[in-house]
Amino acid sequence: MKNRPVIAVGRSNIVTGVAKTIKAHFEKHPLAIVNVKGRAKGTSVREVVFKLEQATGAVLVSQEPSKVILYRGWGAGDNPRRNGSNTGKNASSQGAVSPELLAAIRLECGFKPREGEDAAA
Repeated sequence: MKNRPVIAVGRSNIVTGVAKTIKAHFEKHPLAIVNVKGRAKGTSVREVVFKLEQATGAVLVSQEPSKVILYRGWGAGDNPRRNGSNTGKNASSQGAVSPELLAAIRLECGFKPREGEDAAA
């Protein structure tokens, strides 16, 4: 198994630098594994993930207690969405990643399928 690059969010929860790193990472890789250990007290992982989704235009694929996987939201031959109006999980981007792709990504990365998902899919 090859090493997967991991990006970490620090205790200050400042996501701008991490978002820039993730965007640069997305230029070469479709997935980003982000560790959110040691975040500021009173901040949930979901809050940090939401900020990262808004800043990068990524889509949450999987969430563990201290690790999340984000998908860049565009294919290898496509150009990334550059304007800020299409970032996050608004109505135009919710269908960007099919359930089959999400299941395959979870399987490939060794994560458990979500409830209601068929492990064989």
